[in-house]
Parts: sequence; structure tokens; C-alpha cells
Amino acid sequence: ASALAEAAGNVARLTELVQQAHAQARQSSDMASRAREATTTGMASVRDMSGAMANVHAQSRNISEIVTVIEGIAFQTNIL
Repeated sequence: ASALAEAAGNVARLTELVQQAHAQARQSSDMASRAREATTTGMASVRDMSGAMANVHAQSRNISEIVTVIEGIAFQTNIL
């Protein structure tokens, strides 16, 4: 009878450990999902920022070309 009680106690403890492992696995899965979502959002932000930087670069070149034209006109008309 004592061996049976000990076995029942061991089964109960094993059941508790399995439930804890299941809860921890679920928590790990949730954390992984949140990390994946954060990574996806971060990647989208980096893509947006990269596009904005490319646009700034293109506009900077346009401004540089305009300044060059203005300097040429100013030189020719002796404004500066």
C-alpha cells in the first residue's frame, strides 16, 4: 500500500511538472510570437527609413544642381 501511495504521489508530481512545462512552453511561444511581430515592425520601419533617406539624397542632389545654376547665373551677371 505504501508503494502504491508513493507511486500515486510520483504520478501527481509528474503531472504537475508536465503542466508547468506546458505552461512554460506556451509562454515561450507567446514571447517568440511577440518577438517576431516586433522584428517585422522593425524591418518595415527600417525599409521606410531607407526610402526616406534615398528621397532626401535625391532632393539634395536636385538642390545642389539648382545652386550650381544660380551660382553660374550670378557669376555671369556679376551679382556676387
